Amino acid sequence: MSGTDNIALLKLSLYKSFENNTLIKAVLSKKRSQASDLNNVFIRPVVIKGTAMLSFVYRHATNDVTRNLSSGQASNEIDRLLTEHFLNADIFTSEA
Repeated sequence: MSGTDNIALLKLSLYKSFENNTLIKAVLSKKRSQASDLNNVFIRPVVIKGTAMLSFVYRHATNDVTRNLSSGQASNEIDRLLTEHFLNADIFTSEA
């Protein structure tokens, strides 16, 4: 399986659990470049003004940055993060 196939499979699992309300969180980790100060990214579902979104918490060496993204924006951001910054992704759901 290629890297792009793995990313597509991960996104499918992530969005399936997001739609089923079983997603607890996802963690992107294992930096591609040690020179980057971005250590990892935590993704969790949130509801803002009645709209379901995904909250991204970017953990840098000295600060955290939070962005709330729609599912379309989140898909593009996950692609970017996994191809440019991280090698590992873990998804935690309430399903067994």
